[in-house]
Amino acid sequence: LLNMALDLRKMEVGKSSMKMENCNFNEWLTGVTQDIVTEGQAEGVAVIRELDPALTAVDFDKVKCETIMVNILMNAIKHSKAGDTITISTELTEEGMVRTSISDEGPGLKDIDPEKMFTRFYQSNSEQYGSGIGLSYSKILVELHGGRIGAYNNPDSGATFWWEIPAASSLVGSETPAKAYLN
Repeated sequence: LLNMALDLRKMEVGKSSMKMENCNFNEWLTGVTQDIVTEGQAEGVAVIRELDPALTAVDFDKVKCETIMVNILMNAIKHSKAGDTITISTELTEEGMVRTSISDEGPGLKDIDPEKMFTRFYQSNSEQYGSGIGLSYSKILVELHGGRIGAYNNPDSGATFWWEIPAASSLVGSETPAKAYLN
């Protein structure tokens, strides 16, 4: 939490940068989620990956995207119980966006105001844990990539959180200022 708060402050004053790299997105995703997958399995939650084979080289800031992925996946595990399954999927959209989705079988988005869900310090009435920073921080990081983030209730149970970023960027190999304005 402290690191997120410090990084947010750096972005507010223009002292943070995006380090865009080109790498295999599915391989990166598998690597950064492995420890969390193991943690979920220890709690009796199955975590599976359904990765789009068409998705290979993507331009993104690996550190910032790891933060996004960890925040959303940890929320899914937190709201799951033993015997549930979480599915991590990737997709290369027709618009040239890389979409990553995390679907769980938890309580879904009941008691959550969708207009406030990605606002700093927001917590639903039923939320017992957390600070209300992770999703707002993730939204900022996704938007710095020129992407979008959202969530919806699954038809049967649970929720799906998704985020997407452009597959290609003209900023690869460069460090560019990451300026964020917090809401």
